[in-house]
Amino acid sequence: MLEQLQVRIEELFERERLDEALVLAEKAVHQARRSLPPGDPAIADALATLGVLQLHLGRATAAESTQREALELREAALGPEHPEVGRSLNQLAAVHHSEGRYGEAEGLWSRVLQIRERTLGPGHQGVGETLESLAKASAYRGDLGQAAQHCQRALRVLVAALGPADPRVGEALGTMGWILAEGGHHAEAVSYYERGLQIHVDALGLEQPTAAMLMSNQAASLTALGRFPEARSLYERCLEIYRTSYGERHPYLAMVLNDLARLFVAEGNLQEAEQSYRRALELFRVTLGPDHPYTARTLSNLGELVSSTGRAEEARRLHERACELLEQALGPAHRDLARALERLAAHLERSGDTEGAARCRLRVAGIRDDRQGNHDGESR
Repeated sequence: MLEQLQVRIEELFERERLDEALVLAEKAVHQARRSLPPGDPAIADALATLGVLQLHLGRATAAESTQREALELREAALGPEHPEVGRSLNQLAAVHHSEGRYGEAEGLWSRVLQIRERTLGPGHQGVGETLESLAKASAYRGDLGQAAQHCQRALRVLVAALGPADPRVGEALGTMGWILAEGGHHAEAVSYYERGLQIHVDALGLEQPTAAMLMSNQAASLTALGRFPEARSLYERCLEIYRTSYGERHPYLAMVLNDLARLFVAEGNLQEAEQSYRRALELFRVTLGPDHPYTARTLSNLGELVSSTGRAEEARRLHERACELLEQALGPAHRDLARALERLAAHLERSGDTEGAARCRLRVAGIRDDRQGNHDGESR
């Protein structure tokens, strides 16, 4: 029965029917606890699946609790160096990463790397994938030099393990492009995106969602370079691929619409930008829920646009709601909350509310101090 449930959960997950999959995953955990002896690794397997779904649905706090329990069960049953323990650590690191706790995620992925190098060998694909995860965590933490080193090593491992034409190598090239873009090196980033995309097209064709993700990132760098027609063409192609793959209601569509709105803003086309932001917002609300961090980020983006058109009261409501949702979903020390508070402060200052702006900036300073303290502790 548990195996049948797992198969059905995987089917629903592949079809992006996450709410239905979550219900079955909760049922699987309940059944595993009832039918298996305490500490059985199969209970941890059911918990890990539930945690993955919780994270995909934006329920990071619940996902962390679930993945911690799975980790404790696996460590007790299998020992601290078992590959399945590494898998649990990997999943818990992904939760911390989503919460903006990049130093903690980096620490966990470092432990995963040690386990996988020891049990699988330093040239295994899993080692390369862990290095890529470490690269992303380092980049989000602001250490782009370390991120580039991790990603370059990941590429060497993945190329050696899978060959230079494997789609997984293409994805890692895309990660390298993103790291370069984060550092403002957009021309070089575009080169990496193009190489990664070509590998994907040659291996799997153009109509794959991962190819669309690479194109979307490439379009963002093209926008930064002022190459607006090329960027718009790529975004429109991404939308076609996602609609063909997932239909009209999917968060990936919303992500592209959100990025496309930024392009319209850069072009000075504020009317189309607002329409695109509002379409993205509605899709995020429908597919991920009204309280999801992606919904909140889009509210913040829309608030910024509305503020620039002089609709002060509407902009204030959008900014305040975005901050409220981000704090609720990600906690009071997340960098996305700091960014949203900065936007709210700027809007309040333009509106003449200098006291409100000062309060927001004080909160931003507190978040930065907390994060700097955490990073200093991590570096030691």
